[in-house]
Amino acid sequence: MSFREKIIELVKENLENKEVSVTGESLLEDDLGFDSFATVMLINSIEDEFGINIDVDSVKDTLSVNDIIKKLSENHPEIVARK
Repeated sequence: MSFREKIIELVKENLENKEVSVTGESLLEDDLGFDSFATVMLINSIEDEFGINIDVDSVKDTLSVNDIIKKLSENHPEIVARK
């Protein structure tokens, strides 16, 4: 499973509505219904999965799944190489 696929899987696992389709272009709030609590839970899931600490401020402006992938790739390139 690629890094991108794993992030999308983690997003799906944190959805309330499991029927929603998730793509890189999916907007966390508008398309997927994430509120601030759900976003924190997603960040916790990513931290647990990859064994990293994520500065919440570094991802607070993320709007889409692709934004999360981009920020993580920039700030934690080592996890991209692992998966």
